[in-house]
Amino acid sequence: MLKSYLAQWLPELKQVQACHTAQKQHGGSGAVYVLLRKSEAMRAENRERHAARLGG
Repeated sequence: MLKSYLAQWLPELKQVQACHTAQKQHGGSGAVYVLLRKSEAMRAENRERHAARLGG
């Protein structure tokens, strides 16, 4: 029952990009993978880092 609530709740969060049941070796149906979106601050930091690396 808890997992069904989690499956409904996670997609409602703007920080969550995707979620899925984990593979058997990572816990199977008792575990969930959650892919989080990068914050705008971290996106800006990455842009700056890659621009410096590329000489831009």
